Parts: sequence; C-alpha cells; structure tokens
Amino acid sequence: MIVASSSTVIFAHEFIQMMARYVLPTDGSVTAFQVFWGSCWFAVVKGWHMTEFAAVCLVLVAVLNRLFPGLGQKNVAIALLLTTLFAINDEYRQTFVPGRGGTWADVCFDVFGASLAGLSCLRGRARTGVKGTPESDSAGAAAIESC
Repeated sequence: MIVASSSTVIFAHEFIQMMARYVLPTDGSVTAFQVFWGSCWFAVVKGWHMTEFAAVCLVLVAVLNRLFPGLGQKNVAIALLLTTLFAINDEYRQTFVPGRGGTWADVCFDVFGASLAGLSCLRGRARTGVKGTPESDSAGAAAIESC
C-alpha cells in the first residue's frame, strides 16, 4: 500500500475536483473543503506518513515476537531499524517518480510514527511486566503480540 501510494501523484486541484465529483454534494461544501484542505493538508498528509509507518513497525514487532519470542526489546529495536530503512528506501524511490520527490523531512515523519509505535510496544511490555522470556504469562504475551 505504501509503495503504491508513493508511486502516484495527485495534485491538490485534482484532489479537490475528485472530491467535488464523487463526495461533496454542493458548491458550498466544495468551497468549505477547499478552505479545509488549504489550511490542513500538511497535518493530514504528514499524519498519514506517521500512521503508515507506525503500522509497518507494529506488524514487524508482531512478526518478530512470533519468530523470536525471547528477544523482547530487541525485536522492537530491529523493527524500528527495518522500518527506518524502508522509509529511506521509499523516499529514495520517490525521486524517480515524475512529480514526486523524496525528502529527508518525510523520512523523519515516517520514523517518528514508527518510533511512537515502538514506544507503545515497550510501554506495553513494561506495564504487563513481560521481560520477553518464553516463560512469560499468556496474558502479557498476548498483549505484546498484539503490537
């Protein structure tokens, strides 16, 4: 999903035209959406960056916890490293897409979202008292695996 969405370009005027055609029922709502998008696009787009890469990190933590249940916090660190490498790769790849450009700022937003996800996993580990050993209680292990 990330690769597909970062391989396309939708300019603001095209996005607003699409919203007007398929979503917004009146000219007034189109105008209101234009005002909203003009003032909030940055938060929406960068928030999406953080959300996508938080999801990638959470999936990686869950997979690593399944494959290597005894590594605990190291799984979170490995997931963060892999997510960071993917973010760098994705932004670099965007430099080859006409109309797009990869930026270090976007890598930072991506890594920030992944870091929030990783911290939530670590916080969940601390809250449940799980140390990452195979002998951990099943309730704590289930909470961590849901990361």
